[in-house]
Amino acid sequence: MKQLLRLWTLLAVGALLATCGNSDDDAASAYVTACGLDQSPVFSGTIASGEETASLRVVIEVAGKGSLGYTAALSGGDWISFSVRDFSDAGRQRSGSAAVGENLLFLYYKANNSAQSRSATLSITFDDGSAPRTFELTQLAANASDDPYITEKQWPELPEKTDNDNYIYAAHYGRMNLKTVRNYSLCFDKRLRLAHWVAYPLHTSYIGSLDRSEAWAADPKIPQQYQAALWLGSYQNGTIYNRGHQIPSKDRSSVEEMNRQTFYASNMTPQRARLNQQMWSALETKVRGYVCADTLYVVSGCHFADYDNETKDKAGNICPIPTSYFKVLLRTRSGQTGNRIADCTASELRSIGFWVANENGQTLDSNLCKSVEEIERLTGFTFFPEVDASVKRQCAPEEWGF
Repeated sequence: MKQLLRLWTLLAVGALLATCGNSDDDAASAYVTACGLDQSPVFSGTIASGEETASLRVVIEVAGKGSLGYTAALSGGDWISFSVRDFSDAGRQRSGSAAVGENLLFLYYKANNSAQSRSATLSITFDDGSAPRTFELTQLAANASDDPYITEKQWPELPEKTDNDNYIYAAHYGRMNLKTVRNYSLCFDKRLRLAHWVAYPLHTSYIGSLDRSEAWAADPKIPQQYQAALWLGSYQNGTIYNRGHQIPSKDRSSVEEMNRQTFYASNMTPQRARLNQQMWSALETKVRGYVCADTLYVVSGCHFADYDNETKDKAGNICPIPTSYFKVLLRTRSGQTGNRIADCTASELRSIGFWVANENGQTLDSNLCKSVEEIERLTGFTFFPEVDASVKRQCAPEEWGF
């Protein structure tokens, strides 16, 4: 994330909506993408002392012949504008004509001195009748951090933090119902090129009818040199090992931005192909069946009993193969208390764990079930640290449909 922040904080430079297109002999055409960055760019709103505003530079590249008219609009508040002098509604609208080649469109923003991040939407519509290009911009608060543990209150799904120089903790966010909400958090290991765990809330609001985005990409919050280059394709022996999601695509099928984030390389592990496509997929479906009016909290992860097996990505990087996978779940018994986990008694909560060998041909049955406490012993991580130990000792498969 530090690299991304440095890009965004270069005053009057910060180019982040790069464009890509194919030549058209008859007419001009323009394409706007995030080109390797998060579909929802996050930037620092800190402005140097003595300056009133800072700027971001949008690059519009037009291919073909002639020029192409466009209309750009900003929504989401009076802190960002196309005009350095006018932050009113009029300043958040801009029309123009883009010539073949690169065209610049500047955005100006004010410092965010509040304790909360804030977001705006940039929408660019071209006169060629194509669909608008829409980008969510999130401006961090002055003291914001990518570390999910540096928040005003800890999220219930977050495991206890483990201090390790090889671990990188990060969180991803998205826009839902006009608010910025968390998508998922992860504990990424630089040595292993994968995350030990991915933690996330699951609720009906996250589940919709979107298809998989297949937006394979590097995680913009993890230095790329530590990631498996899975945006180039699957592992070299992809018929044996798939790019296995830890947070499934279908668990984030209501908002395209959040679905795209599930295709980051940091969310993948080399998982046995038949396991990934059959039993593990069935387990993911079963977990979605536990969604209730209260939030279901999920941690999905992988484990190494040894490091004897490895594969490679398409760039030739060595990728150690996990020996096992796990999921741990926490929710209220009734599913409709309306209370935070911290305000629930132990008798109001239930938990379960699943432990799965990274092998093909397994069956989804109660033999996979373990207590959260047992999986803590196996992995060395502490899950759901704010709940009573008696909740984590539970292992009642029949309560979970087994």
